[in-house]
Amino acid sequence: MELSVHAITVRQFERSLTALKGMLTKAVRFAEEKEMSQADLWSSRLAPDQFPLSAQIQIACDNAKLCVSRLSGVEAPKHEDKEQTLTEFLDRIDSTIAFIRSVTPEQLANHQEKQARFHWNPGAHLQGTDYLIEFAIPNFFFHLTTGYSIMRNKGVPLGKSDYTGPLTWRKD
Repeated sequence: MELSVHAITVRQFERSLTALKGMLTKAVRFAEEKEMSQADLWSSRLAPDQFPLSAQIQIACDNAKLCVSRLSGVEAPKHEDKEQTLTEFLDRIDSTIAFIRSVTPEQLANHQEKQARFHWNPGAHLQGTDYLIEFAIPNFFFHLTTGYSIMRNKGVPLGKSDYTGPLTWRKD
């Protein structure tokens, strides 16, 4: 079976965003046990010049939805980046998952013909496949991993299986 762009994007982004929901739920439970406010958790960062956990979550969601949007031509939902509670972050993730799930394999079929343009690099673009491989996938996982690392740095008891989510084991 040939691996489709739909599986590489929608399926993997959904799995990883679902895992992020579990990690955030554990992080808030941990924060409550340690009498740490959610505001302190969301504002945590690894380095002074790095985005806080809240932005890592927002940017991971944005990368997933904008990747699928740019490669399909379907307009992505807009988020205002105002989340301050676990419920608000989970709602954003759910909204992102709902959007990417709504895009069909057929809508992604001509992904290589699409052009990804960015306001910070006017007059240039990445072609669909280059955008997917060189920017969208690495950028999504950079922010997901950084969020995971921030939570681990705060002491949240997370492991690799929290990050990867359950595997699709099949019987021989």
